[in-house]
Order: sequence, then structure tokens, then C-alpha cells
Amino acid sequence: MKVAHLIEAPFNYLDESGAVTGWDIELARHLPNQLGIEDAEFVEAKFARLLPCLALNDWQMTAGLYFSRTVAACFV
Repeated sequence: MKVAHLIEAPFNYLDESGAVTGWDIELARHLPNQLGIEDAEFVEAKFARLLPCLALNDWQMTAGLYFSRTVAACFV
């Protein structure tokens, strides 16, 4: 499962070793396991590409993008 994320500390950031981490990332690591998916691949993205690429199935989840009517309108 590909998970897109932005770099927005403390939610999503690169640690000293260059690994992506943060509040949203750690939550996103947990969710695929709950769905029976072995591992998540994290992809850094630009904000403007989060929803269009999600709709195109370039990734299956975004870390830290919260549901709203504006977000829902992108998929109607």
C-alpha cells in the first residue's frame, strides 16, 4: 500500500537517519496492519497532488489529510 505524505513537522518529517516519521506517519503505519496489509510504502508528495493522485490510485492513502466536505467533493 502506498501512503502519500507531506513534510510538516511534527506530523510528518524525516528523522536524523532520513527515515520518515511523525504523528501521522506512525498512525499510517498502524492502519494497514489493521487491514491485513503487510507493509506501507511512504511517498513524499506536494499538497496539490495529494487528492488527484489518490483519485488516480497512484497511492491508496494520505497521511494527515482529514476528511471534510471539500475533500469529499473531489470524489463526487
